[in-house]
Amino acid sequence: MEPTETRCAECAKASVADMVFLVDGSSSIGLSNFQEVRKFLRSVVTGLDIGPDKVRIGLAQYSDETYQEFLLKDHMDKTSLLEAVDTFKYRTGGTETGKAIDFLRTQYFTEEAGSRAGKRVPQIAVVIKDGDSTDDVIAPAQRLRQQGVIVFGIGVGAANLQELESIANWPPEHFLSSISNYAALQKLKDRLLKTVCISVEDQKQALAERFADIFFLVDSGVTAAEFQQIRSILTRLANQLNIGASAYRLGWAQYGQK
Repeated sequence: MEPTETRCAECAKASVADMVFLVDGSSSIGLSNFQEVRKFLRSVVTGLDIGPDKVRIGLAQYSDETYQEFLLKDHMDKTSLLEAVDTFKYRTGGTETGKAIDFLRTQYFTEEAGSRAGKRVPQIAVVIKDGDSTDDVIAPAQRLRQQGVIVFGIGVGAANLQELESIANWPPEHFLSSISNYAALQKLKDRLLKTVCISVEDQKQALAERFADIFFLVDSGVTAAEFQQIRSILTRLANQLNIGASAYRLGWAQYGQK
């Protein structure tokens, strides 16, 4: 078994993440294609370990407006989550993707909505869309990614790939998928789950607390101005670190000729 496959198998058993799906519900989709989206969401949820301390799922649908189908905090077990996936309705309308992405940032990826970003749980958004957006997507997507959210893009049919590239994380070969029709969504399930699990593990490692004992030895022969500069640097460092008996510890000493 390849290292990546081993890693994914372990991740599937023990992954922890907050994942929100943003689904295009515009009139261009059509009811039969929308049912394919529902089937895709169901298959992805089935492949994840759902629970309050494991994977949480949220869902938003957008057209001219963005609709809060359910938040990360709403369904903490797989049974109720699958029931919600099976029953949310097709909204229809236009395609304002940028507004919808901002909606995710302000209404979903917050502690009040069930996000565990404050506990260093990886944050993931999956955007599924076809066609062009009627509003700007670049700035909203940048704001979402700058908040630490990993963004995946799935384009269907005549989806604007350049637009999707500006939404998803980089590189596109990892975070962007393009398919010819909604029936092909099912083929993406395994790839999405594999990429998500690797991204979750990578982000967990990046976000993990790392502790150390740091000791500074300062030359007492520096000028008063230089000493204040050093003091300022160390103060900023101390404010940025998690200082404590079981966390980072800092030590300081000065040396000179006497």
